[in-house]
Amino acid sequence: MNKFAKQLSKTAKSLGEDRATRWANGAMRAQRTIMDRLQTKKDNVEEQLENHNDLSTLVHNSNPGRGKGEFEAEAHMEKIQELEVRLLEVNVEMKAAQGTWDKWFKEEEKD
Repeated sequence: MNKFAKQLSKTAKSLGEDRATRWANGAMRAQRTIMDRLQTKKDNVEEQLENHNDLSTLVHNSNPGRGKGEFEAEAHMEKIQELEVRLLEVNVEMKAAQGTWDKWFKEEEKD
């Protein structure tokens, strides 16, 4: 039987299952993309936070427009606060993304 004849002989249930599988695979790829993008975002925030917490650069380098050794404590701590909040936010987003994955794509146990 040729491909066209085989396609015509498929049942509606079989056709629906094929379509459902393609849609499910697409949705899984989309959710993994979301999770990967959030992990990259988290990695970037952690890197920025680590760089900002590296106080050795304050000791060895002068701040632009400032004399060597001047330190703006408030600005420094505001930046750390901003980064810490962003890290908390991305962790919440990652938890939600994992929850979505578990809800929709985690293999269900067979009865």
